[in-house]
Amino acid sequence: MVDGTTLSMPDTPANQREYPQPAVQGPGLGFPIARAVVVFCRATGAVLDAVLARCHGGVGPGL
Repeated sequence: MVDGTTLSMPDTPANQREYPQPAVQGPGLGFPIARAVVVFCRATGAVLDAVLARCHGGVGPGL
């Protein structure tokens, strides 16, 4: 099974460098956002793999 979500982080210089705000947000608005995708074992619920990456765009269904 695969699931994904977004994570809002504190607005620190380090987080802004690693996870800059999406281009759809105006400068100084909002917080750094990362996307997370996790692959689970359907039988046991164990996490098999996970990825954390920059958010390149908006947030919400289909983005």
